[in-house]
Amino acid sequence: PMFNKKWTHSKWSSGYREDIGHSCRSSWEANYCRILKYLGISYEFESESFDIGNNEYYTPDIKINDSLYIEVKGYLYEKGKRKLKLFLKKYPQKGLILVDEELYNILSRFYFKLIEEYWEPDGIVKRRN
Repeated sequence: PMFNKKWTHSKWSSGYREDIGHSCRSSWEANYCRILKYLGISYEFESESFDIGNNEYYTPDIKINDSLYIEVKGYLYEKGKRKLKLFLKKYPQKGLILVDEELYNILSRFYFKLIEEYWEPDGIVKRRN
């Protein structure tokens, strides 16, 4: 697991979420995990890293099973794009779903009302007691 610190109020909100039982680096990652939990889909968060060459590693956000991974990215910087390309090239047997801003917004509009109690609006995170 990552770090178990208290939730903060910032756009890049890292920390432990009691409702999902682990830390996330952002509210988008946490909300996506909430969707999976709501749907009853088992997953592991940042549980596996892959050697992509040149002494670099790629760690997908979410592992669904041994052949399906999910990456939650609001904005994909050049370094992130490069790592994704290297991962897909080196591990063609692995499936990767990229949850970008467009897909996240679609999911958010649908699932927000279903799991509103825990949903984290962008940039606002409920503080742990």
